[in-house]
Amino acid sequence: MQSGTQAQAVVADITMSVDGFVMGPGEQIGHLHDWVFAGDSAGGNPRVSATGVDAEILTDSFESRGAVVMGRRTFDVTNGWDGDPPFLVPCFVITHRAHEPIVCENGTTFEFVVGGPAAAVARARAAAGSKDVSVMGGATTISTLLDVGLVDEFHLHIAPRVVGGGIRLFESMTREIALEEFRTEVSPWATHVFYSVI
Repeated sequence: MQSGTQAQAVVADITMSVDGFVMGPGEQIGHLHDWVFAGDSAGGNPRVSATGVDAEILTDSFESRGAVVMGRRTFDVTNGWDGDPPFLVPCFVITHRAHEPIVCENGTTFEFVVGGPAAAVARARAAAGSKDVSVMGGATTISTLLDVGLVDEFHLHIAPRVVGGGIRLFESMTREIALEEFRTEVSPWATHVFYSVI
């Protein structure tokens, strides 16, 4: 959901544990994304999809998204979502290793951008038209784009988990960033806080 300040926004969107990790030890995501899948981790019976406010937030995100930017580690850890990613929009992978574009059967495309984060965001902006550019991670990608002033909104989903180790979201930040909260939603699975970047 946009703050209404502009027609197109670059939106960093990520889930974090209460202790600040986006991945646990060994690059494991664990239960951080239960809010997406509404999984009942205690009973071991994951439900099919998110419900309530979690579903509303996911729907808003998918409907406003025109392109995605991600880091190479995110692409590799997910194995490109095994060729069936949920995005259905052009995706731009920031990388140092050249790779041929990938076109998935569901219409999602992955373009590997070796020109740096700003080049990836510029390509994503052009591809998104009037829709938003979603920066979905990982931690280094989001921190880098915040550092260089390329993020308009920051959507943080705080999972009720303490991970204890792994990859911290703000580990590579080098400067202070001012944020203004414009929406907060709470479910049993996450606290969703939406900020404008000042």
